[in-house]
Amino acid sequence: MSSHDSKYFSTTKKGEIPELKEELNSQYKDKRKDVKKMIVVMAVGKNVSSLFTDVVNCMQTENVELKKLVYLYLINYAKSQPDLAILAINTFVKDSQDPNPLIRDLVDDNPYVCKTTTICVAKLYEINIELVEDRGFLNALKGLISENNPLVAANVVTALTKIQESSSKPIFEITSHTLSKLLTALNESKDVVLAEKPVISDDSNQLDPTLLEKLLSNIATLSSVYHKPPEAFITHGKTTQKTEDEEYADAGEL
Repeated sequence: MSSHDSKYFSTTKKGEIPELKEELNSQYKDKRKDVKKMIVVMAVGKNVSSLFTDVVNCMQTENVELKKLVYLYLINYAKSQPDLAILAINTFVKDSQDPNPLIRDLVDDNPYVCKTTTICVAKLYEINIELVEDRGFLNALKGLISENNPLVAANVVTALTKIQESSSKPIFEITSHTLSKLLTALNESKDVVLAEKPVISDDSNQLDPTLLEKLLSNIATLSSVYHKPPEAFITHGKTTQKTEDEEYADAGEL
């Protein structure tokens, strides 16, 4: 916390709701100071839910810092004020179409947004599985595997693996199609992609020879990850790279 912000903790007192309401509704263009003061009042235990409408009105801004402060307030009180939270929906929709990548959400095609929001989906899955599945977030996440950006690919694998750990259903299976997409970004993200040990499906035993060649070129990394490699890897290796395959099989028996 900066020395500039710390003054709010030393000067703000409880019982300032009317004053805060007046400040939030003033014509003063920069509301950051007022919202910060309100956040501090909230932090020390004062109920400021009565200011919900006033805070929502502060969402109409291009200032990212102010938006973050307002969102912090909304997250804290939206559950206890569901009817009032509806007032913020239009602004949320508008923000989802904002040109600033720090504001846009999962539907954005900016790699910065995608790689960050993939982890958010995994966190949301821990809280509300039905919501993630019903709203199509899980399918959207799987669709991002097709992204060529290695950072996005790595985060997608990480997120899907975390989701798989908390689900009894097959969420993330490695198929020929999935492998082909992941290998596109393998050079820059293979440590993350392979270290997650995703489930290998039966489809992997019927891989295209070209794809197998690519996998065999990364055999050292694969052997360090899987104790029992897919049968297709071994079969193909016996006919093309007998020596390497024997070393790989030995590693799999460890």
